Amino acid sequence: MSFEQKPNPLFFVMLEYAKLKEEQLKRIELRDRMVDLNLAAVGVIGAWAFTHQQPPYSLLLIPWVCVVMGWSYLFNDDKVSALGEYFRRDMADRLGKNLGVPPEELFQWEVLHRSVPSRRFQKCLQFFVDQVTFVLSGIAAIVVLVYLAPPESAIMWATVGIEAAFLLMLSFFFWYLGDFAKGR
Repeated sequence: MSFEQKPNPLFFVMLEYAKLKEEQLKRIELRDRMVDLNLAAVGVIGAWAFTHQQPPYSLLLIPWVCVVMGWSYLFNDDKVSALGEYFRRDMADRLGKNLGVPPEELFQWEVLHRSVPSRRFQKCLQFFVDQVTFVLSGIAAIVVLVYLAPPESAIMWATVGIEAAFLLMLSFFFWYLGDFAKGR
């Protein structure tokens, strides 16, 4: 394109779409990697705690790992959903005006995969899996530690309480940002 030509707005919209789709894919990959990393970290810390420590105080690391990994997972999942919404709404509206077609005819996959009858069930199942992976594993570590070696100091009890509070906060945000809606 030379500078004498008037820029084509469709070119820029499609370039934006391509770059944002690329970002969305990278965020999906990173989000999904958080699950594997969390499971590996919980397994390694748990194995270390039960084979190298009596009492197993290193179990206190598990809730922190779950919160950090869970928050990273949730942050990326929220951005993936936000990008999808941007495609379905803002970008479809802009592109539809430029092309003279109804926005509903554009980016149909972005709407179609959200409109399947089982969407609510799938999202509820994903919510449950996220809770087990990131929240329940942290809570379980706290319960096991308190059962096997009740904290003896106020600092240890405070640490347990803070960890539990962060896990409950993470649990709430998994529900709050769950994107259970259907359609456009």
